[in-house]
Amino acid sequence: MIAVHVFKTALINLLQADAAVVALASNRIYDEAPEDQRGVADVASPYAYLGPIHATRLESDGVPGWTLRLRLYAASTSFGRSEAWSLMDAICAAIDGKILILPAPYVHAQQSYVASGGDVIDALNPKLVYVDLSAIVAG
Repeated sequence: MIAVHVFKTALINLLQADAAVVALASNRIYDEAPEDQRGVADVASPYAYLGPIHATRLESDGVPGWTLRLRLYAASTSFGRSEAWSLMDAICAAIDGKILILPAPYVHAQQSYVASGGDVIDALNPKLVYVDLSAIVAG
């Protein structure tokens, strides 16, 4: 699905260009969890990555589109959850209410919004917090 690909690419680019996100995570915003996170625990922290993406087809006036729901994770290997939550706060501020510029023929048809969030407790892995994002892409 090209609509999903262009949206997630634009989202990652937006986050990697946001000053508050960069101040916390540098350019460590990934399409998926970094390879080292699954094996060698040698990934700079904090970082963020896209989790599951769900797309539902919709049509409006004969124009095809997609309602996208994305989960974004912020991860930290430091003690406590505050570093991960700080990164997620910066991510939410960068995303919420924004309309991304997508390559033609795609249009981000409605402002993105953060629908929900929480944290994941797993003693053997980095601290994770997440938000679920919703967006509509037409084209």
